[in-house]
Amino acid sequence: MIRTEYRNEREAADAQLKLGQLRYQGDIRSYMTEFRALNLYACATAESLQEKVNLAMPESVMDMRFTHYLEDFADDEGFLQATYQAALQVEKKKALRLAREQVRTAAPVGKRDEKKRDERSKGSSDDTWKNKEAVKELHREDNRGGEYGGTGRWASKATAFQGVPDSERKEYAGSRGCHRCGRLAH
Repeated sequence: MIRTEYRNEREAADAQLKLGQLRYQGDIRSYMTEFRALNLYACATAESLQEKVNLAMPESVMDMRFTHYLEDFADDEGFLQATYQAALQVEKKKALRLAREQVRTAAPVGKRDEKKRDERSKGSSDDTWKNKEAVKELHREDNRGGEYGGTGRWASKATAFQGVPDSERKEYAGSRGCHRCGRLAH
């Protein structure tokens, strides 16, 4: 009774307007805190309250709520709790999706360790590694369809083996031909 006696109608109208403009921004706790604070003055109930909340929520929250709560709500508190729980699930799912995406895009530590271990087991030095990188670069630059080897990988045998140490040249000649130039014999 005291509340109606001292109630400011302008304050209630402002709260109604703000309540209608309030939107969910990805944090249901913040939304519900602000919603409840405004609704103390706006006094939205039943269909009016549900309409304001439904308009503020994204489709993902609405879908989650409709999937988990099939019956109509008997009171406003049940509706608000269902919306709150649905939004929490959507937020958790989004956080999990982001975490999984970060794991997928991060450089796999195991692969880097394997690469280092392989280099050490071969006894290769930084110079040999740099030579291999230089050879790869030459391959990219000379991939213009030359005649050597019939595959167009390098323009000449000298170019094919530029930057490759003598000790490693024999590994490119295999039973099916050179792994670098494609020829059957050197």
